[in-house]
Amino acid sequence: MTAPLPEEDLDLWWLSFTDPDIAETIPEDEQRPGGPSFLGACVVAAVGEASAVSRAWELGINPGGQVMVMGPFPQSTFAPQYRDRLLTADEAENIPEPGQQA
Repeated sequence: MTAPLPEEDLDLWWLSFTDPDIAETIPEDEQRPGGPSFLGACVVAAVGEASAVSRAWELGINPGGQVMVMGPFPQSTFAPQYRDRLLTADEAENIPEPGQQA
């Protein structure tokens, strides 16, 4: 058995959660953070999409619903304060660009 990779060696994954029952009634161009079907988003370090979803469950930051996964992203993409927690719609829409982070 190999030792798990340190978190700083893992890629980052963006997970966005929506209520599928509400999402199907909303035009695609209106489906966005803060929209009526939005349940939250998070950024986690993982080795792949499936492990990113599992990591969100382990951390208790998966609010359920339908998940969209984007990534992988390099560690420098998201500042540590935006990782491993459920982000509000405002936070999700206003994460600073890499290099612009406070």
